[in-house]
Amino acid sequence: MITVGAGFREWVKPQNLWSVCRTITISLLLVLIGTLQALKENRSYLALEIRSTAPKHVQLFFDLGKGNSETDSSRGLIASLNDEWQLVRFPIRDGVLRALRLVPSIDDKAVDIRRISLHASDGRLILEIDPGTLRPLNQIADIIRVDRYWRIIPVPHANDPYVAVPVPEISLSTRYGRLLGRIVVAVLLTAIVLTAGAAALKSKSMARLSTFSLRKPYLTLAIVALFASMLSCWPVIFTGKSFLSPINGVLLLYDSLPTVPGSVEYRAETVPGADVGAMAWHHFTNTLLQERAIRIDGEFPVWNRFNGGGRTMLGQGQTMLGDPLNWLVWAVGTNAWSFDLKFIALRALFAFALGVTVLMLNRDLLAALLITFSAPFLTYFVYRVNHPAIFTLCYSPLVLLAWIALLRAEPRRIPWCAAGLVIANWLLINSGTAKEAYVLLALLNATGIVALVLNRRQLSAPLPLIMTSSLGSLACFLAVSTPIWATLFDAIRNGSTYYQVPAAYFLSLHSLLGFADNLYFLFSYDKYWPGLNFIVFAGAIIGATYASGWWFRDGRDRNTAIVLTGVLLFCFVLAFGLVPSSLIVSIPIVNSIHHIHNTFLTAAVVPACVLAGIGFSRLRDCPHARAVRVERMVLILITLMLCVILAFTSARAGTPPLIVVYTMILMGALVVFFRLVRLNTLAEVSPSLFGLWILAFVLLLGRGAAWDRTPLVYVVFNPQTRVDLLAESSTVSEVRKHLDPPVRAIGTGNTFFSGYRAALGFESIDGPDALEERPYRELMTVLNLPYGSWGWRMEFKRENLEQHAAALDMLGVGIVFSNEALDDLPGFTPIAAEPRLRAYLRKGAWPRAFFSDRVVPYSSLTSLSQLVQRRSGPFVAIDITQFAKAEQLSALIRDPSWKTTFVPASNYKLTSSTTSFTVDAPAAGVVYLGESDGPGDFIVRVNGSRSEYFSANHAFKAIYIPKAGSYKITVRYWPARLDTYLMISSLGFLALCGLLVWSRRASRRPTGAGATIATT
Repeated sequence: MITVGAGFREWVKPQNLWSVCRTITISLLLVLIGTLQALKENRSYLALEIRSTAPKHVQLFFDLGKGNSETDSSRGLIASLNDEWQLVRFPIRDGVLRALRLVPSIDDKAVDIRRISLHASDGRLILEIDPGTLRPLNQIADIIRVDRYWRIIPVPHANDPYVAVPVPEISLSTRYGRLLGRIVVAVLLTAIVLTAGAAALKSKSMARLSTFSLRKPYLTLAIVALFASMLSCWPVIFTGKSFLSPINGVLLLYDSLPTVPGSVEYRAETVPGADVGAMAWHHFTNTLLQERAIRIDGEFPVWNRFNGGGRTMLGQGQTMLGDPLNWLVWAVGTNAWSFDLKFIALRALFAFALGVTVLMLNRDLLAALLITFSAPFLTYFVYRVNHPAIFTLCYSPLVLLAWIALLRAEPRRIPWCAAGLVIANWLLINSGTAKEAYVLLALLNATGIVALVLNRRQLSAPLPLIMTSSLGSLACFLAVSTPIWATLFDAIRNGSTYYQVPAAYFLSLHSLLGFADNLYFLFSYDKYWPGLNFIVFAGAIIGATYASGWWFRDGRDRNTAIVLTGVLLFCFVLAFGLVPSSLIVSIPIVNSIHHIHNTFLTAAVVPACVLAGIGFSRLRDCPHARAVRVERMVLILITLMLCVILAFTSARAGTPPLIVVYTMILMGALVVFFRLVRLNTLAEVSPSLFGLWILAFVLLLGRGAAWDRTPLVYVVFNPQTRVDLLAESSTVSEVRKHLDPPVRAIGTGNTFFSGYRAALGFESIDGPDALEERPYRELMTVLNLPYGSWGWRMEFKRENLEQHAAALDMLGVGIVFSNEALDDLPGFTPIAAEPRLRAYLRKGAWPRAFFSDRVVPYSSLTSLSQLVQRRSGPFVAIDITQFAKAEQLSALIRDPSWKTTFVPASNYKLTSSTTSFTVDAPAAGVVYLGESDGPGDFIVRVNGSRSEYFSANHAFKAIYIPKAGSYKITVRYWPARLDTYLMISSLGFLALCGLLVWSRRASRRPTGAGATIATT
C-alpha cells in the first residue's frame, strides 16, 4: 500500500520539485477561493454598542476624500428588542479617513449609544470615541445623556436623520499578517491532503472500492448523488441557511426586512429573475393549509377559503397533493426546514435518476458518475432558487428512466418497468407546477416512445409486449390521474386567469451560451434563465456530434442520442423564437403558456444531461487523436458562441472583459476535465493533477452550488438564515381574538403580504393563485379594486381605503394591517400596535352570512356596482335571468318602501372545505353567504337535507328559505364532476392492475408466443 509517508519521501527528491511547486500553486488557488469572504471582511471597522425599541437599519458613511456616497458606506442592524445592548461592526475601506457620518435610523424613533470605537483590521483598538461628542447634522432634535449612555432623538416624522462622528484624519490600511499566516497554513494542509489523496487513489483500498462500484453500480450512484446534493447545498445543511428564508428576497408580515418576527437580517440576497415569491406566498402556504385540513379538520384539501373569497385548490394543478415527499412535509410539520429537506432529497433523486439512465444506455459507470455528480450543480438551481419548478425538474428524469428501462429490460421485468412508468408520470403531474410539468410530461413520454421504435432491433423483450405494456400503462395513468388534470381543465374553462390572453415570450438566439451557464443570460438580460453547467453542456455537444455521425463509430445508444438531440433542438427552436410568435399564439393550450422561453429550456435540461452522459461515454471510447479533435471542437464552439453574445449584447461598462476572462478560465478547466474523462489508469494521477481536477470541478460546477457569505453575491446564490416562517407577532396574536364572527383581512402597501395571510390563518380578498372564479374577478373589476401590475394582488394604500370602503364592506373586510397610523380614518378602531405593524377594526363590514326577506334584481354588473357604492348596508341582489329558473324568488322582490328584515348568522364553524352556521329566519326569504361561487361545485345542506343554491351579488351564494324557523346550513366545496373523475380513477387503477397481471403472464411465455398474444 502506498502511504502518505511514501508520498512525502517522493516530495523531497530533486526531480520532483517541479511537481511540488505545481501542487503548492494549485493548493494556493483552492485556498484563495475558500477565503474570499475572509479577505473581504479583513478590514478596519467602527464598533458601536447600540440599542433601540425596534429593529433598525443603521448606516455609516466614511469620507475617504470623495465625500459621502453609498459606495463608501456600510450597514448594520439593531435586531435585539429586549432592552439589550448590541455590538454592531461597520467595515471601512482602506484609505485616509477624513470624516464619519452615522445614520442611526430612517424614522423618528430614538436610539441609545454607549460606546464607539475604531479598530484596525486585526482587531487592535485605534481610537475610542466619546458618544457625547456626536454632533447633530440633520433632523436631530437632541442628543441627551441618560445614566451611562447617550440617546439620539430625531425630530418628529424624520426620514433621514444623521449625526457627525468626530474623528481625526487617520490612515487606515488592512493588516494581512494574521490572515496571511492562516493562508500559509491552509495551503500546506491542502497540499498534504492532495498528496494523500493522490496516493490513496493508487492504493489497494481504491482498487477494492473500484471493484465494489462495478459490482454495485446503482448503490454507488446513489451514494454519489447524495454526496453531491449535500455538497451543493452545504450551507443549508451545516450553517443554518434556508432556501425558504424570506431574506432571499420576499416580504411577508412586515413591509421591510426583517419581515417576520425573530429574523435579524436586513439585506436581501440578490436573485436576478428568480420567482422566490411563488414558494413563499403560494406553495408553502398551500402545503400548510393542506396539513391543517388533514390534521385539524379531517378533510381532504380541495378548497382554499383564504384567498379571493374562496378558490379551488385541487383545480389549480399546482397543489402537490399526490407527491409523497409533500406528505412527509405534512407529517413532520410544514416550515422552512422541512421544505429544505425536500429540496435536498429531490436534488439527490434527480442526480441518481440521470446517472442510472446513462448507465442503462451505455453501461459506462464513469460517464454515469460524472453526470450524477454534476447534476446537483446545474445553474438552473440558481435561477429557480426555491421555485416549485425545481420539484418538477427533479422528478422528470424518472419518466425517461422508465422508458430506457423498458428499452433494456428482459421480458420478466417489463411489468415492473410499466408500473414504474405510471409512478414516474404520477410524481411529475403532482410535482407542483402546471406549465413545466405538462410540457415535460408530453415531451419525455414522446421521447421514450420514439426511442423504443428506433431501437426496436435492440430490444431484449418483444416489441409488441413492450408497446402494449407501456402504452397501456400510459392510458391507465391518464385515467388514474383524471382528478388532477380534469379538475385543472374545468377550472381553466370556468375560471379567470392571466394566461387566457394568448402570448408568447422568447429569448434571442445570440444568448444560446447562457444555456451552458446562465451567467451569460445575466450578462445579456440582467436576469437568469434556465441553464446547465459547462460540464453538462460540453458533454451534450459531444453527444450531439455523436448523434450526427461525425468522428464517432456507431454504438448501441446512437438512436437514443439522435432522439435526444432532436428533442433538444425542438426545445431550442421554441425557446429562442425560431418560429413566428403568431404561430405559437394560434395553437390552443400552447398559447396559454406565455413563458415559452423558460418552460422549454426547462424541458431541455433532462435530455441535455442524458445526452451529455452518452457524449462522455463515446469520448472515452475514442482513439486519443480523435478525442483531442472533439475536445478542440467543443472549445471552438464555445468561443464562437461567446463572440456572438459579445457582438449582440449591449452590456454594462466593464463587463465584457470580465465575461471573456471568466470564459477563458472555464475553458481551461474543461481541458483539465477532459483529461479526467479520458483517464486510463489511476497510476497516472499525481498530487498536482488531483488538485487540478478539484479546482476544475470547483470552477465548472461552483456557480450551481449554494454558498455561504461569499462576496460574489451577484453571480452565485447565498441562501440566507433559516427563520420560523410562522413566528407570530404580538399584534397578530391580539387580532386573532377578533375573528369570531369571521371577517377578512387586508394590508396596506407591502404590509401583511397577500398570500402569506393564509399561512397565519387570515382570510382575504385576493391571492397569488393562477386561477380564480370568473364571476368574482368580474365583480372585483367592475368595483375598480386596485389590482397591481402582477394582476393578482390588490395594492391598498392609506389614500384609497376610503375610496374602496363600500366594496370592502361587501367583501367582509373587518381587519386592516398597516405600517402607519390609520386612527384618523372614519370607522377605524385600533386593536394592537408594535413599531412596524398596526391593526385596526373596520366598521361596516358585512356579516359572512345573513338572512334577508328581500332580494334586489339587477340587470348588469354596472347596476350591481352602483348598489354596492350606495353603502346602504347588506343586501342580496339577483341577476334578472335567474328569476325564471327560481320562481319562488319573485315573491321576494319588494316595493322600495319595504323595510328589509336582516338577521346575521351565528355559531359559525369553518373548516378547510366547509362553512357551517345557524340563522334564525323570521319569515320566508334567502340566506346569503359571502363566499365565492362556482356553479354546481358546492353541496348545500339545510337542517341536514340537500338543498339548491343560486348565485347572489354575481359572485357569491344564496339559499332560499321557504318559511320561518331556525336553520343550520352547511356549505361544502366538492367539484361538480369530481365523483365522476374519482370513478374513472378507480377504474383506471383496476385496469392498471389487470394490465400488470397480463404483462407478467405474457412475459413468462416463450418469445414467439408472447409476441403472438400481444398482437392479437
